[in-house]
Formats: sequence, structure tokens, C-alpha cells
Amino acid sequence: MKSTTYARLALLLPYFTLIESIGYFTYNDLDTKNETLLQSANFFWNFFAFFWFVPYTILAIYLLIRSIGKTIEQVRSIYMSAPFALMFVAPVTYIAIMIIVSLSDNTYIKGIELILIFATVVSAPASLIIGYIFVAISLLLYRGLQKIKFIRD
Repeated sequence: MKSTTYARLALLLPYFTLIESIGYFTYNDLDTKNETLLQSANFFWNFFAFFWFVPYTILAIYLLIRSIGKTIEQVRSIYMSAPFALMFVAPVTYIAIMIIVSLSDNTYIKGIELILIFATVVSAPASLIIGYIFVAISLLLYRGLQKIKFIRD
């Protein structure tokens, strides 16, 4: 496999988390009374998989288009800045969705300000943290696949 092919396929990694999240919420009894710290962390991780689905999809399409005809070094540079891009794409996406929903119903959504503040305040730093977690996982997988000679440069 070529390095650039791996880089494009690595964009699918967050979607595997989404698939796992569907199973988590479908088959898990969400009993919050007896919840452990690990279960709480898993709940939030799975919640954020759904939370970022739309903005990440927008970003992934942009990254795919931008990576066409680039070398692996150029693609790596583009991908390394992706969490910063997601930091701006996510709040804008949530604001746009809330405005569209509000306008389509011709009703004012009660608490829309709190939802928008939450989307902006939470999604910006979380985009950096979770984004770089996925970047680190992708780079570790890349190095491992290079060592076993599955990826050629």
C-alpha cells in the first residue's frame, strides 16, 4: 500500500468509533447509578462520536479533496493541522444546524442559546484533544505498518 493511500484510509478511523458507539448505545444498559469511571469515560467517548459526525464528515471530504496529487509529506502536514480546522468547523456546523432547524419549524427553540454556547465552548477544545488523539493513533499505525513493510513510500 502506498503512504498516501494509507493517509486517505486513515480518515475512516473516527467512523470505526461511530460504529462502536452505535453498538454501545444499542446494547448497553445505561444504568448511571452503578456506573464506574471507565463506563463514564466510555459514555462520553461514544457521545462525542455522534457529536462530531457531521463536522468531521465535512472536514474529511475537504481533506480528501485537498490531498489529491500531494506527496505524503504534504498530506501529513495538512492532516496535522486538521484538528485546528475541526475546532472551527464544529461550532459553525452546530450553529448552522440550529439556525436551520429553528427557521424550518418557524418556532424559536427554547434554550437554543445554551445549546449554541455548549457547542462552541465544548467543541472547540475537545476538537483539539480528540482530534490529536486520532492523529496520534493514525501515526502510530502508520509507523507499525511501515515496520512490517505493509506500507511502502
